[in-house]
Amino acid sequence: MKQSEQRANNVPALIKALLCTGTCLLISITGNAIQYWHSTNVEREYFATDNGRLVRLAPTNQPAWSQNDAMAFGSQALATAFNLDFVHYRSQISSLSPRFSDEGFAGYV
Repeated sequence: MKQSEQRANNVPALIKALLCTGTCLLISITGNAIQYWHSTNVEREYFATDNGRLVRLAPTNQPAWSQNDAMAFGSQALATAFNLDFVHYRSQISSLSPRFSDEGFAGYV
């Protein structure tokens, strides 16, 4: 009888401890979920190094050049490629090679 009375007296304290432990567990799980979300949703920064200096790269989800820049480069490269003189044509053609891909320059020559 004495043992059952002790157990009955301990029930409110055990319930209180159980509720406190459960509350702490919920707070911990919520904190862990928030920490995981913050660590996985980080905006990436891309950079390269050139002799120890940082060089910022263009993001992969944005174009590196505008359409007007690309059109100006293409029109300038074509105008230069088709305006050759017969005296300096070898140096003019060799100076155009960086503006073409390897296959494109081979097709041009």
